[in-house]
Amino acid sequence: MAAILKMAVVTLAITLTFASTTPKQREVPTRMKYAMFRVDFFHDEISTIRLKLEFSAKQPPNFEHFRGDTMSVFRPLTEDEVRKIIKSSPAKSCCLDPIPTPL
Repeated sequence: MAAILKMAVVTLAITLTFASTTPKQREVPTRMKYAMFRVDFFHDEISTIRLKLEFSAKQPPNFEHFRGDTMSVFRPLTEDEVRKIIKSSPAKSCCLDPIPTPL
């Protein structure tokens, strides 16, 4: 299965690599080496991540009891306090934000 997936990725990489080239620019051995390098790189990265996940799954979880102060009493905030907190936070945005931060 891994060999089939690897060949599919190589085929895709070659197709994408040649898509924007002219016939004179197509140097198959060089481009094939580059495509294989990319496939090997990503394969190694995925293997490393899987090994780390397997290792972390083998370690028992740590369920120490919390020894800090608890927050058991809350008071309502005024509209001005909420506005002040929001305006003092950095205006950073992410493409996953439902609306831009400045709004």
